[in-house]
Amino acid sequence: MLIRTVHLIFNKSKTAFDLILSSIFLNLLALAVPLFVIQVLNRYVSYGIDETLMTLVIGVVIAILFEQAFRRIRLRLAESINQQREGLVNQQSFGAILRAKFSVMMNIPASFKTEMVRGMDMVRASSSAGNIVTLLDVPFSVLFLLVIYLVSPVLSLVALVAIAVSILISISGKDNLEEQTKVLQGYSVDSNGMLVDAVDSADTLRVFNGVGQLADKWNEKQHKLQTLKDKLAFRQANIALRLQGVTALMSVAVIAIGATQVVEGSLSVGAMIGVNILAYRALAPISKAIQLSLVFTKAKKANERVLEFAKLPVESDSRSALVDYSGRVELSDVMNVYPGAKSPLFESLSVKIDSGTTTVVTGPNGSGKTTLIRLITGLLEPTRGQILADGMDTRQLAPEWWRKQISYLPQEPSFVKGSIRENILMPNLDLEDEDLNNIVKLSGLRNYIETSADGLDQMIDQTGSALAFGIRRRIAIARALTTQGQLVLFDEPTVGLDAKGCNTIYNLLNVLREANKTIIVVSHDPAIVRAANFYIDLTSKPIPTVRARIKKKEDKKQPVELTDKDENIH
Repeated sequence: MLIRTVHLIFNKSKTAFDLILSSIFLNLLALAVPLFVIQVLNRYVSYGIDETLMTLVIGVVIAILFEQAFRRIRLRLAESINQQREGLVNQQSFGAILRAKFSVMMNIPASFKTEMVRGMDMVRASSSAGNIVTLLDVPFSVLFLLVIYLVSPVLSLVALVAIAVSILISISGKDNLEEQTKVLQGYSVDSNGMLVDAVDSADTLRVFNGVGQLADKWNEKQHKLQTLKDKLAFRQANIALRLQGVTALMSVAVIAIGATQVVEGSLSVGAMIGVNILAYRALAPISKAIQLSLVFTKAKKANERVLEFAKLPVESDSRSALVDYSGRVELSDVMNVYPGAKSPLFESLSVKIDSGTTTVVTGPNGSGKTTLIRLITGLLEPTRGQILADGMDTRQLAPEWWRKQISYLPQEPSFVKGSIRENILMPNLDLEDEDLNNIVKLSGLRNYIETSADGLDQMIDQTGSALAFGIRRRIAIARALTTQGQLVLFDEPTVGLDAKGCNTIYNLLNVLREANKTIIVVSHDPAIVRAANFYIDLTSKPIPTVRARIKKKEDKKQPVELTDKDENIH
């Protein structure tokens, strides 16, 4: 982590030059105080000339003011480095989550993702402006050692030994520290998982009396977590105490040995006191850097996790698009096998779906209906075969463009934190107000919006789980319609809805059919099934059954029948 931070500093040549230049100036100016002490004790105390003292005081005050000015400049430069580092971390972590393939992300536990996001804070903390300037001061310990050597070679050896001992203290137990930090991360992941369960499965835990069991597991894990944190904190405090001891012993050694040189006449009292100050200045930045070892170790482990996410395969960055998409879809020898599965969900699935037709996908739970819809959206990629849009493989199309051609209603709708309006308009921010109002009406959401205090500005939290299922489904329908896509993908649209809600779906499907949209819908609803042109039955394994509805001569486009024709809202 330390190396990465230093690399980032020097990767920006102009900033690196300014940082180094300011560090050189302020460390040179830092010599003013010990030199002032030497001169006062040797010249003023010995001769008592007030003018000499005044000159020395004015000189050292000017040096201190300039030193502080350069420290302020350097701190601001370091802060700019920190901001650049934060941008890099955000790109590697949160950006990776957003760009990673859905098929990969769906297999990563939420607790692991949460721990990775928390780790971003550790990485940021490691490259804070204060830590950067601490690292920059370390090489200048050599400058203070050199000045000490010019005054007294013997005392420079004392300071050098103190620095060496401090470094040995830092190295000892380093491997154990990294191992404990890794274990700590594992405990944190487990704790995050239990926290997610406590929030997302609150009803299940209470109804099935699982609260006590989860509480026991939580307490056990927290005890282990706190014990390890205490060990790490104790180790850090112990290192700090040892370094304080080294500093104190170095001061004693410098004064003791320096005193013998003063008695021998080879060193002045002023030089002895000045060397003691210089020795502290040589050791201080190294001690500070060593005390940051735990911060850098945690940041290193957190950064490794961030880099793991950065290496995840991302969605295609293709920029290809069709000039005018008709809605035609073809599945050619499509097979899907989940990692670790003994057999495919389905294979050798081939069907040509013409534009303006309705296709119903049926099959038992777990047969791959939702997976098939996700394959068409591009969220998943087929293990074998192709999904073609007007003859072009969807993997060659820009994902963002392709999804703008789709009106997608998932089986379990979820939303981001924001207003109902923001969630509905997510696929199409440029939608006109008139079109939005029509969509709200068509989705059956109008009555809810009109009776809500905030209307479309009502906020959605917790992915919308606090809303009634029927309302969530209506908001999701409205969101799907905002793309105004030529291809409609609905996954179990009527499941869990009452008669009025089902009528909303039937009416909507009829409107979309009249608009010549291509509709692929997962459903066992007889009213929807009867109106289909094609059927994909995933019941048969491993090769699904594909068939077309037998049409009568007078049969042009069979509408979806309402359960109560008086409730037609179109």
